[in-house]
Amino acid sequence: MAKDWCIQLKHVLREANHCADWLANQACMDSLEVEVPLEPPADLSSLLYGDTVGVSFLRL
Repeated sequence: MAKDWCIQLKHVLREANHCADWLANQACMDSLEVEVPLEPPADLSSLLYGDTVGVSFLRL
């Protein structure tokens, strides 16, 4: 816990929260078994990277 944390909270429209959407879809398709991976899956990694660099999506 002795890390230099920099935390930001931002409001994200439900339609633009692709990471949460991806996780919810995976939870629906996977078994009820709890898994804690050491690294995020490749599909989720690209979405997380987009969040990190500030990729935005148009609201339709």
